[in-house]
Amino acid sequence: MDYVALLRARNVLRITAIIFGAFILCNVVLRLVVPMHVTATGNTVGFGFSSHAAPGTIVTHETLPNGVKRTIVTEPAKHRRFVIDDRGYFGATVIKQRLAHQGGGLHQSTRASKLRLQGPLAAAPSWFTSQRSIHAPMFALKAYTQDGVHTTILHFGAPTDLAFLFGFAVIVGLILATILSGALAAENDGHLELAFARPHPREILALRIVATDILAIIAGELLTVVAFTLTIAVYMFPYLAVSSYTLVVVLGSMLLPVAWYAMLLAASARLRRGHGVVSGVAWPLAIAVPIIAVATTGAKVLVWQVFHAVTVPLSRLDPLWYAQAILPNQGHMAQLESAPWNQAAGAALLALAILSVIYFAVAVLQWRRMEA
Repeated sequence: MDYVALLRARNVLRITAIIFGAFILCNVVLRLVVPMHVTATGNTVGFGFSSHAAPGTIVTHETLPNGVKRTIVTEPAKHRRFVIDDRGYFGATVIKQRLAHQGGGLHQSTRASKLRLQGPLAAAPSWFTSQRSIHAPMFALKAYTQDGVHTTILHFGAPTDLAFLFGFAVIVGLILATILSGALAAENDGHLELAFARPHPREILALRIVATDILAIIAGELLTVVAFTLTIAVYMFPYLAVSSYTLVVVLGSMLLPVAWYAMLLAASARLRRGHGVVSGVAWPLAIAVPIIAVATTGAKVLVWQVFHAVTVPLSRLDPLWYAQAILPNQGHMAQLESAPWNQAAGAALLALAILSVIYFAVAVLQWRRMEA
């Protein structure tokens, strides 16, 4: 590895670690200040703060044999009930029941009651249709209607798919890639003679610099995953899980920042000064080009048709374009297990790998032609 590049990577990672350390410390202070026990009154669910109870509200407390603290809040006037199972550091389950339609009393079948009180997150039996299912970090929701009763189940402390953590890590990876992307341009600035006097071919020297930066980017992403896991652990036990989509996101979180780094490296490889301008301009352009390409789809005005014809091929050269196929989005949060490795994700990963190789080759070929 190139020693200068190694020092640069070390400094960047050290600053990243300090920022995450401060972030975790702030969460520790917040955890000590804000109560975390779950409350439910009226139409709200909160942590430690009870809202104003409606007249006639009945609240009962009990401790189950397994030590779980259960609170039942019943509002007969509004035909509404909350069942809260508070497991403390290991999370909580909140079950809200209300009438699916106005009129009549709160009717519960025996089977529905058993389901709601015994296994709120277990697999749904065949005799009801799930209406909604959402999965997010530390959070899961299921909602369904049975026998005229609409039930919503909130689970705090649910398993967190690693796909979400690596999805957050991509942001850090892109930032680190942007900071490190001026590596070859930095060699051009005032000491190119020294760089080319080293006892290594130019191509080998460039590849060593690139390898050091790539390792720093990946290390920064892994540091992000660890930091977010520790942040979750501040509030509740961090249940980590994997799904059929996790591998797609993990690979994408590695390839996307690397492709972005390679593109910026190729754009600045022949610059002696001002390579920061390339990084600054690249972000708005990389975001605007795909937006214009999508917005002008099917345009009937000639000007917009021209914009569309230009931006579509440019967007395919933009690594950020492929983020939509590999990172968790609203659809994946609705049902993460329904978004496995698919053709679009595979094509996106392959495209990012090809773009990385092309941009790295362009960067190295440009830099080897530089003269002091």
